Amino acid sequence: MEQPIFIRTDGVLRKINFEEIAILEAARNYTKFLAKGYSLIARASLDATLKQMPEGRFLRISRMHAVSLSHVDVIGREEVIIAGESIPVSRKYYPEMLKQLRVIEAMTGSDKKDKEEMPEEE
Repeated sequence: MEQPIFIRTDGVLRKINFEEIAILEAARNYTKFLAKGYSLIARASLDATLKQMPEGRFLRISRMHAVSLSHVDVIGREEVIIAGESIPVSRKYYPEMLKQLRVIEAMTGSDKKDKEEMPEEE
């Protein structure tokens, strides 16, 4: 298990385990940590925050948002869905985001028809 991160808020350090964080949201020089059931705000830019995160755990999807891969349900060209919430994906970040993902292409309806016509390998 990875070491947790601590966020200074209200004069104390609050622990957050990386696996709890679903979304990081930029707000000027602050980053809002959105986790299941709570949120915290840290006095650090989104760029600075992402440098503190384990490599490969978060995807930058726009100037304002990064998302945890372990919480993502659906990734589309224009949005990412996490727990039913739609977060916009920037055209600028989309190609780089795809490079960071392991993708297996599923067969579509027309692909299945082609597969049925293919002879069996011996």
